[in-house]
Amino acid sequence: MTSPGRKKIFLLGTASNYGTTIVSILIGLISLPIGLHYFGVVRYGIWAVISSIIAYLGLSNLGITTTAATLTAKASAPFEQWAVLRRSLFLLLISSAVVLSLVLGIAHFYPGWVIVLGKIPADLHGEVAEAGVAVAILFLLNLPLTVFSAGFIGRQKVYWERFYASLTTIAGLLALILTVFLLKGNLVTLALLGGLARLLVSIACASHFLFSNSELRQRFDKPISEEFSTKSIFTSGIRLLVVGSAVTIVWNTGNLVISHFLGAEMVTPYAVTFTLFGLGFSIFAAINGALWPMYGQSAGRNQWEWVQQTY
Repeated sequence: MTSPGRKKIFLLGTASNYGTTIVSILIGLISLPIGLHYFGVVRYGIWAVISSIIAYLGLSNLGITTTAATLTAKASAPFEQWAVLRRSLFLLLISSAVVLSLVLGIAHFYPGWVIVLGKIPADLHGEVAEAGVAVAILFLLNLPLTVFSAGFIGRQKVYWERFYASLTTIAGLLALILTVFLLKGNLVTLALLGGLARLLVSIACASHFLFSNSELRQRFDKPISEEFSTKSIFTSGIRLLVVGSAVTIVWNTGNLVISHFLGAEMVTPYAVTFTLFGLGFSIFAAINGALWPMYGQSAGRNQWEWVQQTY
């Protein structure tokens, strides 16, 4: 880290990552007793299983979000950065539309799909099915907007992406409070409020990015490198998807296995413990998250010596 500018970017990125972790811990300490007391062990466990299914739906981004952040960082000209984000948005819109159609088709033609979640009590099948579909729909509607978070990362402003990630966590808590204390709702209510809250945060993030980076949308007559073409973005995304698939399986299969063999009520103690265990990874994940776009930018400038030294 020889450049003062790089030091500042790194420190801001790392500090914001740790700040988001602290927010997540505090929100967890508040939301866990509220949710567990109100919904009970069984429903809380079911909610954890639904969250695992949504993690698998996250693979529908085809690795494009990470690719967009990396290639935006790698692109030196603003018009190339905008081309990367615009084309990534196009690919995400297509992917989310296809997966959304599949979700709606399954929900309509196979109403008993809830058995995929494990041993769900019969009297909860309707509620769980509606909550799962609501979460999936709102997640997929939100998916294309994640490209703007990637834009902040690619433009070396990880702290803004982390700011909106913290807002998303806080929005989830507010949705829980509204569900429990004001509306006295069920899992469907929580799914709708939580999904809508996250969607509003993403819209705010997208608006902020577009307003604060208006120079990206200026017209240029220069040709755009083949590396930033739609085909290249898609190909790079698929490669990252392979890695992402492995991570998703490792981190999100436990809830499903326990739900199938031991029941939804046994998911709760496992999910709570695993969440606490996962916080340990934030120690080095915060550093990697700050360095990732810096590596991309340095690669675009052929500053491989700096990359190796920093690594």
